[in-house]
Amino acid sequence: MDIFEQVRWGHGGRAEGGVCGALHAALRLSRKKETKEFLRREFVEKAGSEHCREIRRLKKLNCDRCVELAAKVLTEREHTENAS
Repeated sequence: MDIFEQVRWGHGGRAEGGVCGALHAALRLSRKKETKEFLRREFVEKAGSEHCREIRRLKKLNCDRCVELAAKVLTEREHTENAS
């Protein structure tokens, strides 16, 4: 099963542990432990939680914004790490 099949069903709080699907996918795509830790911290700081239901309850970000945030943080971090 490829990575896209593995994360495909993670939306709507169905990712492992109820984690936001966008964060779940970004964590799966990240290769380094440091990137994963950074991703979680940045995501929680901006979204208020890493869990889908909590994020929706807080109404800080909608699903589209969660996807944008996870992609942005992952892209910036991977680019920064690769540039070093």
